[in-house]
Amino acid sequence: MCARYTLTAEEKEILKTHPHQIQGEWTPNYNLAITQKGLVITADEPDIIQQMAFGIVPYFADSLKLTRDTWNIKSETAMESKLWRPLLVNHKTCLVMADGFYEWKKDDKGEQQPYRFTVKDRKLFCFAGLWSQWVDPETKEKFRTYGILTTEANPLVAEIHSKKRMPVILTKAEEEIWLSKTLPL
Repeated sequence: MCARYTLTAEEKEILKTHPHQIQGEWTPNYNLAITQKGLVITADEPDIIQQMAFGIVPYFADSLKLTRDTWNIKSETAMESKLWRPLLVNHKTCLVMADGFYEWKKDDKGEQQPYRFTVKDRKLFCFAGLWSQWVDPETKEKFRTYGILTTEANPLVAEIHSKKRMPVILTKAEEEIWLSKTLPL
């Protein structure tokens, strides 16, 4: 599944496609992995590009530690999940900014080889995502985290990914719909 992706764009490039305020300083990342901070635009605050940690920590968790695969969300069954359904119903949707993602395939020697996928004619694009806020019960500090929705892989990615999955990549028109509070579920 999509556990690593890239956002190599500088802040000025990001602002060309999404002219919003970026919270904090952004450093391009060629290998954004689980628990690292990525750039996200939420339905709740669509005019702000926020930095959140990759991998959802559910609001009901006992600690900030990830205890299972919460970075990928199977789009076809998300509404049936006790973990994902509340986020969808409460419109905790987000855009996860990226310019590529990695998948691995075993070579003839049995070693995993990374393949980086990009979107033709779009330097910067967004994955469909969900986000959650966890509050530390002792300090009351708030932590925001996100996960990426996945779908059946297209033929190109299916050749590489053993489970034939890939992130949901949104068109510009779909980005606005995904952030809409009136998104039909």
